[in-house]
Amino acid sequence: MVMTRYAAKVLTDIDALMAAASRTQNLPNQELRLGIFPSLATYVLPLILQKPAWKKLGLDLQLSVAEPDQTIRGLRTGDGLDLALVYQVGQSGLAWPHSFSRQWIGDDEFRVVLPAQWGIGTNSKVAADHLSDMPWIVHHPGTSDAAVIDRLFASCNLHPRVVAYSDDFHSSLAMVSAGQGAALVPELALLHRPAGVVVLDVPDIRLARNIFGLFINGKQTAQVQLFVEMLAETMGQLTETARTATN
Repeated sequence: MVMTRYAAKVLTDIDALMAAASRTQNLPNQELRLGIFPSLATYVLPLILQKPAWKKLGLDLQLSVAEPDQTIRGLRTGDGLDLALVYQVGQSGLAWPHSFSRQWIGDDEFRVVLPAQWGIGTNSKVAADHLSDMPWIVHHPGTSDAAVIDRLFASCNLHPRVVAYSDDFHSSLAMVSAGQGAALVPELALLHRPAGVVVLDVPDIRLARNIFGLFINGKQTAQVQLFVEMLAETMGQLTETARTATN
């Protein structure tokens, strides 16, 4: 019943987007210089570009795929990006001018993953401190994300034995699959998780990437607004798919 209600909402939202997109057909094409981070460019944007509603929006994309700090720098320049799609983990050090408009797109929850060869079943409920002293693949130190995760682990009395540093979630998942260690990865990355990766339920570890769009004032046209709404809709569908696949 829950999934039926969710499906009905998705269909309703898509119909509304299609109707709104049809109203933009008489508008001239607009170039959209878009900064986007790799996970969103890999999993979300390609789905949007295949939608009939996208083809009716009249947007010509010019893309820059980069991490949030670099993308925001591009947005600050007068002749740079029009829209930056970024994420923030907890209260990390990501900053932007107050003159920018911000719109929430979705949350990408982090999950603990282990090698299947360790013998712990998928969705086993494990206390965080039981994962202490296990080999871990973690973010490179010095980044804002790493600092947030370090504080979270310390609050849970989880003291990882670091065997690898990686800021690339696909590489981290490949190493987990090979038995190198445990890792903390977002749900979007789990959409294409390799065999041999187990997803745990660790109640003490609750963390998400908050994804949002940043606009330069005056760049948020009706066409761009519809594009951001399509992003939020598609993001919601994908995170629901990821959760269903790991439950």
